[in-house]
Amino acid sequence: ALHPRGRPRRPVRRGGDRVSGRPPAIRADQRLLVVGKTGTGKSTLARWLWATQYGPTSGHRWRVLIDVEDIYELVPEKGVWQGTGEPDWRAQVIRWYPRDPSDPAEYEGLYRQLNARPGVCTWNDEVTASSPQGARVPEQRSYQLRGRKHGRAHIACSQYPVLVDRSYIDQAEHMFIFQLRRPEDVERLAKMIGEDRDQLRARLSGLPRPQPDDGGPSHGFLWHADAWDQVLERAPLEPAQLAQADRLVIAHK
Repeated sequence: ALHPRGRPRRPVRRGGDRVSGRPPAIRADQRLLVVGKTGTGKSTLARWLWATQYGPTSGHRWRVLIDVEDIYELVPEKGVWQGTGEPDWRAQVIRWYPRDPSDPAEYEGLYRQLNARPGVCTWNDEVTASSPQGARVPEQRSYQLRGRKHGRAHIACSQYPVLVDRSYIDQAEHMFIFQLRRPEDVERLAKMIGEDRDQLRARLSGLPRPQPDDGGPSHGFLWHADAWDQVLERAPLEPAQLAQADRLVIAHK
């Protein structure tokens, strides 16, 4: 069998690792794709990764949160800029949000500036909103395709994998799949990552689903790790670990 990028697949390790609170180990120079419907924990995981593995000690010259839906806030501190329009690149940590979330030209302008800067790490909280269907966003695609060469890392999140640009899937070294909303999301995602559709659906339906207010971790996810050569089943983070993220990134409830 072939890996989605055309390499021979190594034997994969499937399932069996469900240890709650054991956080994923991700290198700060890698690209991630996180997909899942609202409320399943994908943004929670992304927020934790942004504050820890991709955090202040990760070595990136700039760290940019592309807050498409304007739902986050960076904790004010020295070296943080938050706003719309052209960012202040003297800052080390930037939270940018669009004036008009449906205007692809705004994202193109931002990604044009990102492409001129090596050593950038971005977190885009909804990639399908920043690359609307039918819109031309070549600067955004270039950021994905040339990221490895220029030392650019990213965390890309989406509720709608059926709409995600192929470049996000092809360039991701790690993919996290939470519960999906629609059958077509499972079908397309399975096809694009080289999985059996029914097997992927069965694994997703078997993920742990604790109640969101029971004090435990949120919903489980499938982690396609190490350029997808192994698939692990995990539960997201314990409240004590999320406190690390809260010190840097606050999600508006």
